[in-house]
Amino acid sequence: TRMRAAPHPAPTPTPTPTPTPKPKPRLALALLLGLGLGVGSGSAFELDLGPPKDKRCVREQINEGTTGTLLFAMTRARSPESEVLVTVNKKSGEPPILFKETLHEKEAPQHKYALDKGLTGQINICFQSSGGQGARVSMEMEPGEDPELHKIEEQYKEAKKLLISASNEMDYMLRREMHLRQTSDSTQSRVELFGTLSILVLVAVSFYQVIYLRWFFQSKKLL
Repeated sequence: TRMRAAPHPAPTPTPTPTPTPKPKPRLALALLLGLGLGVGSGSAFELDLGPPKDKRCVREQINEGTTGTLLFAMTRARSPESEVLVTVNKKSGEPPILFKETLHEKEAPQHKYALDKGLTGQINICFQSSGGQGARVSMEMEPGEDPELHKIEEQYKEAKKLLISASNEMDYMLRREMHLRQTSDSTQSRVELFGTLSILVLVAVSFYQVIYLRWFFQSKKLL
């Protein structure tokens, strides 16, 4: 009897892993404007808006004590009638509106909004085309005054005042020492002159006494 070899099992196909879609980058002011992340002055980004009612919004979490100024500008208009409405509110869809201005290339190409120190939480910044054929707008962040930096600056000014005061005191002491030295030198020269004159007077008086005594004894015929 012939033995039949068992058939080899067919290889199971390995499933191809489905690529995980990469998350889309979130357009946030923390990355573009540097709020709270220490990005310097001049950090900015631009948005292209189409015809009227085209709207773009960005959101950002404002930490307590954050200060600065947001600069909104229309950098390029696709038509002379292009206008962009800029609004800033506490949260999307919630009043009150903190800032509302219209950008126009000729009449009002730029507006500023200063962040209040008491403003905390999430803010919503929206750009909406309100006229013309659309435009390109930019937003830039100018960092505000850092309280810690202001404190250090005040300490530096105080230390500078103390150094200037100490320097002026040292200059005064040097001038006073120089004046005292000049007075001492002048007094010493006068004392030397007085001593010399005193010796000359004593020599003159002694010589006169000798002459007088000699004349006296000769007149009395004692010599």
